[in-house]
Amino acid sequence: MMDFSSFRFQFTQPIDRATASYGDGNSVVLRDSEGAEVEAGLLVDGAYMTVDPTDDYLTPGETYTLELSGGLMSTYGVPFAGDTIEFTPKDSSPRGEPGFLVQKITQGGTSRLTGKSINQVPVNGVLLGEDANVTQAQSDFVIAELADVTRYTDVTPIRLPKGTLLQGTPIETVLIGGNVDAGFGSGDVTMRILSDATGYLVPNPYTENHPDKLRIVHLFMDVGIATANPQANGGFTQNLLHIHLVGVAEVDPNGGVLNIDATSMVEPDVLGLEYGYGLLSFQLQSYKDQSDALLAEARAAMEDTTPPMLQSWSLGDNTLTGDDKAQLAKPGDPIILNFDQPLDPESVAGNVQLFHNNNPMDIDYYV
Repeated sequence: MMDFSSFRFQFTQPIDRATASYGDGNSVVLRDSEGAEVEAGLLVDGAYMTVDPTDDYLTPGETYTLELSGGLMSTYGVPFAGDTIEFTPKDSSPRGEPGFLVQKITQGGTSRLTGKSINQVPVNGVLLGEDANVTQAQSDFVIAELADVTRYTDVTPIRLPKGTLLQGTPIETVLIGGNVDAGFGSGDVTMRILSDATGYLVPNPYTENHPDKLRIVHLFMDVGIATANPQANGGFTQNLLHIHLVGVAEVDPNGGVLNIDATSMVEPDVLGLEYGYGLLSFQLQSYKDQSDALLAEARAAMEDTTPPMLQSWSLGDNTLTGDDKAQLAKPGDPIILNFDQPLDPESVAGNVQLFHNNNPMDIDYYV
């Protein structure tokens, strides 16, 4: 555990999201050595959960307690037994200066691991066909943070910060079954890292006596995908938690260079009817000339000052009006709101209300 770690849990049953909430008196809370609540974000999807401290760094050497209470329930109504985890984070930068490296998403070429095109995100399945709906990830600035490689020489922790934005090229024409024109494209595709992506560079037993000395990299990330065209929401817009990238890394502790080639499989939910699949061939390359000016430029480019906008909702965007529109809703149906960028789940509390004849109603809601 490092001072910049996030915490990922996989349960044996999917979690009822209505029972997963963060903070004092709730089902999940992180406390410092004085018992005070540590501000953090909580992500839940199926059997996956991520707890991500809001501050960039925990205090090294201090004892923290992460509590998962019996208030957590599975979607089958079975309560979690509860668990308490104590840990003491290690210092990532004993020299007093974090090791930031400015990198870029490379374009063109093929992956040495998979033989597939680099940094393309395909969505395959029965509904969408094979290799017909592909977006190309691109970004000139991705900031990676390495723990001090002179101290963590064997296993070196790494982080990509929450909020990192990877732009994707539009899918010009969405194809059904890989052949039938759906009549619309996706518009611009955005992929935003929802929590600190953390992982490790570990020794590679297969290159002990090889001059390249490649390291093996494990990187865990949570990503929110959104499309500019609301019509493509059902096939593409969603959160994907616990993507586990595995690959190789070249590290030069003196030259300030980190190059990563990694691969993973993602399984997006397509229209609620099937889980598609896509093989990612991920590649990051460091700029050779690292400088304070480059880091400042990267931080400015990554800063998001645009507020989220309501893109579409479950009874909107159709030609019916008045009583005809009301007939589209069945009693008990959820109202689904799609935004153009991921929301902070903790910011929703108290900011969503439903009224019946001007009287507020009790509702359940989740992001």
